[in-house]
Amino acid sequence: MERAAARASRRQGTTPNGLLAGDALDRAARLSADAESYLVQTMEERGLTARAWDALRRIARTICDLDDVDEIERTHVVEATGCRLLDQTDR
Repeated sequence: MERAAARASRRQGTTPNGLLAGDALDRAARLSADAESYLVQTMEERGLTARAWDALRRIARTICDLDDVDEIERTHVVEATGCRLLDQTDR
């Protein structure tokens, strides 16, 4: 966890992944082509909103930091989607 937090801090200063928005989120949460394609498909299939798009990218960014990876790959988006959907079913 400490390495992931240090990685995020080097990339974006004191703003945690969960609070990234706009251009800062775009810079920090770069998606591979495969990850973006999967995210678009998931958004369409589930009728998710733009807020969900950003939330999933923030979650995937955190997963990448835990994996010590720079670019969000499909596996990170799949895991982020699972986390987000589980969170919604618990409400």
